[in-house]
Amino acid sequence: MASLSTSSPKLAAYAHCARDNKSTTLLLLNMDETKAASIVLQVSGATASAPHEIYRLSPGADLHSIKLNGKELALGTKGDLRGRLPPLPPVSGSGALLLAPLDVAFVVVPTSACG
Repeated sequence: MASLSTSSPKLAAYAHCARDNKSTTLLLLNMDETKAASIVLQVSGATASAPHEIYRLSPGADLHSIKLNGKELALGTKGDLRGRLPPLPPVSGSGALLLAPLDVAFVVVPTSACG
């Protein structure tokens, strides 16, 4: 069971057990175009300060670009990924999470609740 607290009325959140049944993955969407959203995560079987992996997607420099954890994703030299994605390293975090306007984040929290 996952719950969160936030003051943002434009935040959507979804949770599911990860494939390994040892973690919960949360999808957080800040749909506010002007205000950041502060989120406190609470996942059954995990402490509030439990380390978690964050994959944060945010708008890039223009309408055709996107950033992953602050780094702009780019296509290969021929305009394709040749069937492979570039390395997608997470950012480690704990405690509260701040989502900038229009950010989308996948947060993976180790937990015993899914086992």
